[in-house]
Amino acid sequence: MGRRAALAIMVGLLAFAVFAVVPWATEEVVRPASIPSPTALLEVGVIAVAPGDQACTAPFVLTERSARAAFRMTTFARRGSAVAVRIRGPGYRAGGRIAAGYADNAPQLLPIRPPERPTVAEACFANLGPRPIGLFAAADGRSNSRSVSRVEGEAVDGDIALAFYEDKPVSLVERTPEIVERMTAFRPDPVGTWLLWPLLVLVVLGVPLAMTWAIGAAARADGDEPSRRGAQP
Repeated sequence: MGRRAALAIMVGLLAFAVFAVVPWATEEVVRPASIPSPTALLEVGVIAVAPGDQACTAPFVLTERSARAAFRMTTFARRGSAVAVRIRGPGYRAGGRIAAGYADNAPQLLPIRPPERPTVAEACFANLGPRPIGLFAAADGRSNSRSVSRVEGEAVDGDIALAFYEDKPVSLVERTPEIVERMTAFRPDPVGTWLLWPLLVLVVLGVPLAMTWAIGAAARADGDEPSRRGAQP
């Protein structure tokens, strides 16, 4: 009984790894590089920008892989006005233009030049058209970041929802060495990649094997219990 239970668990774990874990870990997707201000969890706000005005948010950090700026705008059910996006930091300038006529509430994905190194930056959105626009923002308090949003220099409620994505899809397996390396940041010297790699292998292989052994041992113990009771005088 114990061996059959252990074998069944092993087969189940193997099937889960083949059909769920491996596709998830090897799937190539475009991953976020930096998320200065996430979208709202509970309450979506809108920061209105009048014609000729601009809204800015800062500070936040861009990484070397920040190649696409993602945000969302409302046109208040009218034709979308052109918007100039300017991103700047020490020794860094980037940005682009969103042409007029985009759909109301449509997500925007603007290609930008990534910085050469992590850079503290500011992003500004200038309304170039004759009609107001609205930038989606987090207004529920729980999604607020340390960035501060301003319109024409005046602080406003809510944080402009802004994210930066990489330019190429990549799998989690490809990023594993970098993930392990970053896990050693701000750790004592003895905690290095030489320690984390064996721990990773132990978790990936040791935990399933330990679970299988424990379930098999429990099944064997349950099977032996009636025989021990029958042997009692």
